[in-house]
Amino acid sequence: MAPAEKLRDSLSAQVTLLAELAAQSIEPELERQGLSFGMFELLSAVRAAGNVPQAEIARRLGIRPPSLTEAVRHAVEAGLIEQVDAPRDLRSKYLRLTPRANSLLKDIVVAMNDADAKMVEGIGATDLRLAVSVLHEASMNLARDLGVQTQRGGPEANRR
Repeated sequence: MAPAEKLRDSLSAQVTLLAELAAQSIEPELERQGLSFGMFELLSAVRAAGNVPQAEIARRLGIRPPSLTEAVRHAVEAGLIEQVDAPRDLRSKYLRLTPRANSLLKDIVVAMNDADAKMVEGIGATDLRLAVSVLHEASMNLARDLGVQTQRGGPEANRR
């Protein structure tokens, strides 16, 4: 098999393609809500992380804290995020979604669920369980290799 065919048929190539297509499928809803994909990622990370310092959100997103500061400033100005002083370290800030951001994310989750339904259309339950199991195991392998903590069954790996 030629190297290009190996890459095209690799698990990582298929995962990348699926991620790109899934992102494209929610773009219309993001545009309707007036959000960029980057802002959606920020809001999703804040929601998933819960009550953690802003630096932890930067780590989860795979960006440097100064880069996150600019994105947070835009989110605060848009009324999507509130910055709260950390209880034990007043130099540190926690991020909290506003009710408006929670409402926007609910609508986007509906679009994501629609995309998921289309994605698995025609795939039997046994094959779907196997695919999810394989992807989960592959995620765990990479997370372990990278020394990344996992949460909710999937890695919260930094992007490089």
